[in-house]
Amino acid sequence: MKFPLSWLAELVDINVTTQELATTLSMAGLEVESVETIGDNITGITTAKIQSINPHPNADRLVVTQVHDGTTTYQIVTGAKNITVGDVVPVSLVGATLASGLKIKASNLRGVDSNGMLCSKEECGLEPDIDGIWILDQNTPLGVNFVDYACLNDTILDVAILPNRGDCQSVLGLAREIATLTNQPFKLPNIDYKKSAIEHAYTVTSQDKHCPYYVGRYICNCHNGQSPLWLTRRLQLCGIRPISLLVDITNYVLLETGQPLHAFDDNLCKSRQITIKCPLKPVDFITLDSIKRNAKPTNLLIYEGSTPVAIAGVMGGGSTEVSDQTTAIFLEAAYFDPTSVRKTATQLGLRTDSAIRFEKGVDVSMVDYASDRACQLFTQLAQATVSDQVSIFKDESHACFKQTQLDFDLDQINSFLGTSYSIHQATTCLESLGFKLHDNKLTVPSWRQHDIENWPCVAEELLRCLGFDSVPSKLNHNIILNDQDDGLVKLMSTTQDFFVSNGFYEINTYPMISAKDLISLNQPLTPEIELANPISKELAVMRPSLLPSFLRLINYHQDRQINSGSYFEIGRGFTTDTETTYLSAGIASSYLTQTYNKQQQHLSAEIYDHLKHTLHRWFKLNNIAVEFKSVKTPPAFAHPQIYQEVVVGNVTLGYITQCHPNYLDQFDIELPVVFTEISLDSVLNLLNQSLTYQPFSRFPSTRRDIALLVPNNLTYAEILTFITKYKHKMVTDVGVFDVFKSEQLGSDKQSIGIYFIYQDIKGTLSDKKVNNAHDHLCQRLIKELNVEIR
Repeated sequence: MKFPLSWLAELVDINVTTQELATTLSMAGLEVESVETIGDNITGITTAKIQSINPHPNADRLVVTQVHDGTTTYQIVTGAKNITVGDVVPVSLVGATLASGLKIKASNLRGVDSNGMLCSKEECGLEPDIDGIWILDQNTPLGVNFVDYACLNDTILDVAILPNRGDCQSVLGLAREIATLTNQPFKLPNIDYKKSAIEHAYTVTSQDKHCPYYVGRYICNCHNGQSPLWLTRRLQLCGIRPISLLVDITNYVLLETGQPLHAFDDNLCKSRQITIKCPLKPVDFITLDSIKRNAKPTNLLIYEGSTPVAIAGVMGGGSTEVSDQTTAIFLEAAYFDPTSVRKTATQLGLRTDSAIRFEKGVDVSMVDYASDRACQLFTQLAQATVSDQVSIFKDESHACFKQTQLDFDLDQINSFLGTSYSIHQATTCLESLGFKLHDNKLTVPSWRQHDIENWPCVAEELLRCLGFDSVPSKLNHNIILNDQDDGLVKLMSTTQDFFVSNGFYEINTYPMISAKDLISLNQPLTPEIELANPISKELAVMRPSLLPSFLRLINYHQDRQINSGSYFEIGRGFTTDTETTYLSAGIASSYLTQTYNKQQQHLSAEIYDHLKHTLHRWFKLNNIAVEFKSVKTPPAFAHPQIYQEVVVGNVTLGYITQCHPNYLDQFDIELPVVFTEISLDSVLNLLNQSLTYQPFSRFPSTRRDIALLVPNNLTYAEILTFITKYKHKMVTDVGVFDVFKSEQLGSDKQSIGIYFIYQDIKGTLSDKKVNNAHDHLCQRLIKELNVEIR
């Protein structure tokens, strides 16, 4: 929110520099995002009335004017076309400086002396105006310092208000904070205006607990029109567009007090019976922005008779809008429940200044003050008459009217903060913020009811107002224990390094997917994983698997003609009661099609084998021996023949598969995709198991080699799985030493040379024992795998 420094200075004496004030506010939790200074070089502009306009004797496009500032008459030559005799205009006299930096000097234009310049809005530092010279209101005093009168020179603080500090979304609220932080008195504007004995027929009733307090005032004989310059400029400096005097006053009070107001045109109110309630069924409603909106039965509305005329706390309706012809209004000031307003504003897509304040919680005690303040301005600026008959609805039992009292124990707070605040320091600070301390009971001010709930909140108030520097620095005398890295974090780090070094790109996707993607995984849509307030329909459900997110990324790249790549991600999957950290990796299309090496291009076609080999090496890096097991019924998203579970003993760690083409069609993917997903939590459990060490053998090993003639469709991985299952315990290592193909072997067969290392920890093995074990294994290979030994 933007705060003009000149406005704040009317409520509290600012005895520090602007930069010091910005730093002080930021350190107190009210971050000043920017400080903007406007018109700091403008000087010497005053106001004057045009007494005469005569043609220039030597120039057709110039005129000679005589202007009077209340004491002196000046001759000024100008080319303006929009001026007439009697206009009050800003004048820069000799020695003045304009917004552009131009210094005004006495000059002679075509033989006629000119002692100044009539100013446009642009020359005064405002937005350009096509009309030319800035014509002021006839009631503008003459000879005043126009720079101050029109707020041409000011400093704007843009302050980021936190959600719990709705009390600071007003000039009064921020001024109160500044008064406390700078030890200056806070000056609340005094309200004094005349009320008249005028009867009216307005009644107010609330039928909903979300509106416990509603104050309505009847104001008549209003002279609507353009607002005075000072009010217009303050609205503009705060980012609000001036509309008309009656509307501008309500916006001005909103900025000053933080209490939203709304004015209904009395001539457009027929029954004058105001009711606050929710509609029984959805109702179409045209708001002030001329947009038809559909209000739900959960949305609180303001009814005038049977007609809805406003969305409570959000925006008024077009049917009772104040116009230039309005002469009487019914002024609304109310307290609406923050949750109700926030939900309504979100459902209707309306983020108004009013809703922003109500949803953070307004001060219920400010309702009357803001209403009176507006009435004061209506009587002063619009010459209005205010009825002394006030229409009020008030539910005294509502929680907003109950004062919060907390036990105050300064020793407890000092122990908590590590400070040594005195009772005088604490009392002075808290009382300046509006708290009241009596008999160790602290009464919370009404404007802080929404965020001060217990004694740590009070400790925070003391700390931020007395300064974080008030906490003494002390060395920790406790024994410092060396921290240990979290096992999962370490595993994630090594995994990232491994896959990046193997040519995979790391991706980072949202943990949310669409309900459609969830159903495609054959997963039920349950309330536990469905978001109550999703960003969009495409991000409405917490994902149980990373596969949909991965495929969405593949589709994104495919649409941009990136048709191949290998990617990995470490992310979380969600079920109704658990969260699991997964490693997901995949390859889309051919992996190495762009290489010059024909052998690599051939290997790239086997993307499933490539991913499986990479995954196997990652497990080997972590000293985990895994098996890849096929299953009878793969999931619907998997290729029926290319799906394997990754298991260790009886524990399933994940799976590796080629995605089914029908499943890829749901994501508009035309490329072949292989994918693996491994539970890092399960892997970590294996890594955390106690290691069993055994000594290496001191006795020599012996080696046996065999050359197997095998069909091309029988992979070495299948052979190795068989050997691992049936090998003798003396076999300590198995590996391939040769692969051979030739025409003599046939096109459908190949020769694979496999070595076996035999070794015993208890003694030297005899040839007879090794040969018996080796021959038994070879015979089993021949019998069950349909291979031959060459």
